[in-house]
Amino acid sequence: MTATTKVPALGAEGWFTPDDPEPALLGLQCQACGTYVFPKADFGCPNPACASTDFDEVRLSRFGTVWSYTDARYQPPSPYVVPTEEHEPFCIAAVELAEEGLVIMGQVVAGVAVDDLRVGQRMELVVDTLYVDDHAEHLIWTWKPVAEEQPDGQQRGRRPRRRHAPVGQVGTQLRRVRRRRSARRAAHAGIAWSDVQFVSGADTMRNGYPGYVSGATFAQALGWTGARVASSYAACASGVTALEAARTRILAGLCDVALVVGADTTPKGFLAPNSGDRPTDPDWLRFRLLGATNPTYFALAARRRMDLYGATSEDFAKVKVKNSGNGLTNPYARYQKAYTVEDVLASPMVADPLHLFEICATSDGGAAVVLSSMEFAARHAGSAGSPVRVSAVSTVTPTYPNTIIDLPDMATDSTAVVARSERTFKQSIAHAAYEEAGIGPDELSLAEVYDLSTALELDWYEDIGLCKQGEAERLINDGDTNIGGRIPVNPSGGLACFGEAVPAQAIAQICEVTWQLRGQATGRQVEGATSGITANQGLFGHGSAVLLRR
Repeated sequence: MTATTKVPALGAEGWFTPDDPEPALLGLQCQACGTYVFPKADFGCPNPACASTDFDEVRLSRFGTVWSYTDARYQPPSPYVVPTEEHEPFCIAAVELAEEGLVIMGQVVAGVAVDDLRVGQRMELVVDTLYVDDHAEHLIWTWKPVAEEQPDGQQRGRRPRRRHAPVGQVGTQLRRVRRRRSARRAAHAGIAWSDVQFVSGADTMRNGYPGYVSGATFAQALGWTGARVASSYAACASGVTALEAARTRILAGLCDVALVVGADTTPKGFLAPNSGDRPTDPDWLRFRLLGATNPTYFALAARRRMDLYGATSEDFAKVKVKNSGNGLTNPYARYQKAYTVEDVLASPMVADPLHLFEICATSDGGAAVVLSSMEFAARHAGSAGSPVRVSAVSTVTPTYPNTIIDLPDMATDSTAVVARSERTFKQSIAHAAYEEAGIGPDELSLAEVYDLSTALELDWYEDIGLCKQGEAERLINDGDTNIGGRIPVNPSGGLACFGEAVPAQAIAQICEVTWQLRGQATGRQVEGATSGITANQGLFGHGSAVLLRR
């Protein structure tokens, strides 16, 4: 093989036609119901109403329209292969194919900037070089804007390139973090470690085998007592999955008191897949083939919000200002610094339109809660104060077809055969909690939501029912979500002040709502709080919401 040999990039073999003068993506179409699938999969039809396992390979439409777009100002981590010695920013677009009802991500051809793109713009699929090594030129599909005449005959201007800065922090040792957090929780709950009958751990993928068996890792760290254990992994929803395991055991009468714990030590920079080539792993593939980091997906949502609802960079920045102010009085917040809108917008652009200060850092951290039957709580409340009841737990998955591009997928489900669901995945997470608890969003006192980015917090306002679609900007601008407003959101300071410690964050949300309902959130207290919801989401379709009441 010579350096001039052209081959599809590793993982994309058979996904597109590399030698065709009119290239196309290659998908599958179910022979029974007609559903389209991309990327190709070797299991049955994803339409749950169809049991077929027979597919035809089909060429997908070469033309589509932009669903959303962003760029990569930072160099993506391995397994992405940098095509040049120095990283050159590039754009990524999610393009909707009308006939197939699919939205498919891809890099945009070189020379196109975000200011050259818009939602609804017509795009054409072309083949381009992803990188070149000593063996071959590795090819990938890309999207190219279809030439269109500008009314004034002028090209739109481009934004200047912004400086780069590192994201994230380095951590400490996992067991030490877990032991410290959990011992403190047991003491606050007025019980001894020996009282705990069940340990439910939220796993991490970044700390070797102890992270994969977190329940036992923690039980050993505190000292073996014979307690039963379980370990759960659901990415960022791991904490609530662990909570649900403990709650179910208590409700079944198999346990009176349980400890739910999650902790992580996270390396600096972008979260990335574990090392090694895994060309069948969607999480590995989105890095290798697209250079799509987590902020890529945050920015796609932000840009779509701007184009559909008129959101502005100032709206997004105000979320950071609010949350950083809340975190100033939270003794558990890692980042305690106030920001202004000007500070936020002056920080480096990571993935347009999101700046560095609008994206939560990676972080070390741990969180734990003691969960018990109501009878046990009445006897052992101790210094914790009046018991707070878990009224609902939602760990729902998406309903087919899932039509929103989300981590770590490069394409949505097809709407060619099955119509869009009444609710998006994120909307269904809170809806299930409200149904179980028998209340609605109008009865909430506060909410803790998953602010991986400032724009995502605005999305959550709508997804948990605080306002109608497209109205979230009004809430942040009117002060409705401030402490003292109509419905405070993230009075803890959110991930903006804690950073992202994956197995701990959903549990930390529960801790904050519990303190608020007990009147123990000194300096950031939501007065008269009687009910609150947490909302979170993990990779691969893990929903996470807990509704708490006193």
